[in-house]
Amino acid sequence: MVFSGKAISLSAMSAGFRATARRWVGWVFQPPYIALIAIPLLAMAMLFHSGFRSIAILLREERTTATVTRVEHPSHGRVAVYYSYKVDGRAYEGAGLPYWDPDRREPYTNGSTYEIRYSKIFPSVSMAQNPTDIFGQFLFGCGFLLWADYLATRNRAQKNIQKA
Repeated sequence: MVFSGKAISLSAMSAGFRATARRWVGWVFQPPYIALIAIPLLAMAMLFHSGFRSIAILLREERTTATVTRVEHPSHGRVAVYYSYKVDGRAYEGAGLPYWDPDRREPYTNGSTYEIRYSKIFPSVSMAQNPTDIFGQFLFGCGFLLWADYLATRNRAQKNIQKA
């Protein structure tokens, strides 16, 4: 392979790449950078998972009754529930289960109903659970990352003291 007028072998390139990657990984996992990098990554992952949907619902939340249209059991102990609902005469579909209700003894079947939340701005965006839950999940994740960062910092500080 010719690179900048010089022939470079692929093994030399991969060795250089590995050295650079090791240097970057070593930098990222230094104590203060764990939280500084991991918390924004956690926020982005949560936003892409269900956060944008939660925010859209929180902006103009409305509630309606959904009817179960299909129940699937993709694996042992898991249930996928699909529902339909109407807003201003238009039919929409969604998926998800509401919170566990200790008073409810029977499983969800086709035709059962429960309350869902949807966005008045985007009626096709709905969820069966409370959209504010994402904030609690994010705070729990941040707390865990800060705890891990504290442990890494404390262990590194103790090693530095022992060396001195």
